[in-house]
Amino acid sequence: MKLKTLTLLRIAICAGIVSFMAVATSCTKNDEESGPAKADSIYLPVVMYDNRSTADSFVYNSNNTVSKMYYGYKRNEYHERMDFSYNSAGQCNRIGYFRVTGTTTGRYDSLVYGANGSVTVFRQFPVPSSFDNILRLKLDSEGSLIALSRDTTMNASNSLKAAKWTMTINGGNLTQCDIRRLTDGLNGQLSDRLEIFKYSYDQRPNSLRDFFRKNPVMQVLLGYDSDPLLYTASANNINGFAISDGNTVVQTSPGVNTYDAATGLLIKQTFTNNGNDWHTGNFTYKKVAAQ
Repeated sequence: MKLKTLTLLRIAICAGIVSFMAVATSCTKNDEESGPAKADSIYLPVVMYDNRSTADSFVYNSNNTVSKMYYGYKRNEYHERMDFSYNSAGQCNRIGYFRVTGTTTGRYDSLVYGANGSVTVFRQFPVPSSFDNILRLKLDSEGSLIALSRDTTMNASNSLKAAKWTMTINGGNLTQCDIRRLTDGLNGQLSDRLEIFKYSYDQRPNSLRDFFRKNPVMQVLLGYDSDPLLYTASANNINGFAISDGNTVVQTSPGVNTYDAATGLLIKQTFTNNGNDWHTGNFTYKKVAAQ
């Protein structure tokens, strides 16, 4: 979602909403050390705000997977929602997009899981002149997104759009993301655009990490097409980023993160550009039993 338009899938919730995990100290038994105990509770995001306007709201199943996501907030109400279905292994295998006031789907995503963390998302639109997308994801062993590409076919003109996200992970954090977009336009001209995003981090744990681990596809829905991909499953919270075209830096945005004194959770994140406010995100959470 683009941050500037607040269209879902273009947001930028960069964030950090990390589980406030209590890690038990290890103890010895029979001269052998046991591993750290799993936390009995975590924090999940309930509402995310973009520049003080409601952006996304989440409803959860009993196992902490997302059941519904509401977005498109205008005139004090949500206008759109996503419904999530899961297979017997607990993996999201279908996402339907609906108007809140009706039952007609605008489109739907079908997810197919392969070996070694690969996931293919087939995105289909019922309108013949619209787009059909294929997203190819790669997840690591903890469910973090480490590679992504997209092919888009415009049915009416048979034009092709493609994009590839090349991600550099260092210390559990996304430190660089190169996004290359290729477009075969109606005039037959090929457009090739490269954007390079470089990120800096603070030392606080990312509160969205447990949320993304339980719901890995949300990394795509909240971040894959956003400028500048602020909401990720990184270990820590972004506190600044720079954008370049490979030669010239076109934007530098330092950030300020504000944390709840009691829980340590990120509750506000502000970025500036040329000294002016550029984006502010606010976050609310609920504490749930770990599943």
